[in-house]
Amino acid sequence: MDNLLNGVNMNKLAYSTFPKSEYESRYRKLKDLMQKKGIDVMILTDQLNVTYFTGYPAIRPGEGAAILPMEGEPTIVHSVTETGNVERTAWFDDHRMYMTETCPWAGASVSTDSIPVIKNRLGELGGRKLKIGVEAGYEGFKQKLSEYNFLEAQELIWNLRKIKSKAEIELLRKNCEATCKAEMKSFAELKQGMTEREFLKIVLHNFVNDGFGFPPAFALTRTGPLNCRMINSTGSSKPIQRGEIVLLDGGISFYEYPSDVLRMGIIGEPDTRQKRYVDIEFKAQQAAINIIKPGIKAKEIFRAGERVFEAAGLNRGSYLEYAGHGIGLGGYNPPILSSVNEMTIEEGMVLCVEPQCWDAPYLDNPQIDVVVEDTVVVTKKGFEFLTDPKTRDLYVIK
Repeated sequence: MDNLLNGVNMNKLAYSTFPKSEYESRYRKLKDLMQKKGIDVMILTDQLNVTYFTGYPAIRPGEGAAILPMEGEPTIVHSVTETGNVERTAWFDDHRMYMTETCPWAGASVSTDSIPVIKNRLGELGGRKLKIGVEAGYEGFKQKLSEYNFLEAQELIWNLRKIKSKAEIELLRKNCEATCKAEMKSFAELKQGMTEREFLKIVLHNFVNDGFGFPPAFALTRTGPLNCRMINSTGSSKPIQRGEIVLLDGGISFYEYPSDVLRMGIIGEPDTRQKRYVDIEFKAQQAAINIIKPGIKAKEIFRAGERVFEAAGLNRGSYLEYAGHGIGLGGYNPPILSSVNEMTIEEGMVLCVEPQCWDAPYLDNPQIDVVVEDTVVVTKKGFEFLTDPKTRDLYVIK
């Protein structure tokens, strides 16, 4: 996996997610958008945005920054204690340090605040005449740099991040394949009477064994009628009983890229009512996936699944007004596949598709809760699975 995605030596970028060429490509695309918006330089402080454009994953919120100019080399402003990490992850060479505490080895000339370091770099690039693009939530730095002209540029950043490169898609594919494998292993080890948290220990163990040396992204489970409304439950000491549908939602990570896969299992054969709702869910999810192609709206994906629910007699309130989300660096990415989202689906988006339904309205004590989640990449003419669709069936433990 490292060789496939990195192709770097231990002297430079040894701990970076991608090779230098990937980041250079992102930077070129960013500058094209900056030029169209009349932005001279971008200042980024959000950890994921900094990681996306520089490779360095540990920026200190409210302190350091990445400075990305239209002309000249990018700059990373970082804490002196992060020097080694910056050297092994950032793809460019202009690294400027500051210290938040006294560091005897740093020297007296090192600033104890990042703001003078940032101002110095901005002065080199043109000073107060610059038009500076910033992310949402940049108010703290705006006050400290009030003499500069700021332009909101969060949408510009997401315009790039929502479309995945070939390298990102390959990384996400490996994540999804490994997660499906680990979740199937975990269901095979599930036994009656095991608590939800005991089951999650097995899941996490399999995520580590089948993963790539990084901590798992997350692992969630909920079981039985009493927990039908426990969306995103981290599990409890409740024993898992025969005949209860077990929902397992989780993912393996590779660097800052997680997977997100939800599968269902049951100890013993499902009853007729459970089979019916599982079948409805599978059909709704497949309908939502089948419609995916460039040019449609995000809400159309939700609506395709909703039509299956309606045809089965499920009323609003018995299904979620949401059918999934984009995924990439950091997890949730645009678009959200909701009933109202007008965002256009584009080639290169990676989507987690997960409509969800209950056997009664959510607020009326439902007894059956079913959902399955798969990841697809939007291709030129449609979609391609990144998860293994053969693992979607309800896993029955005899």
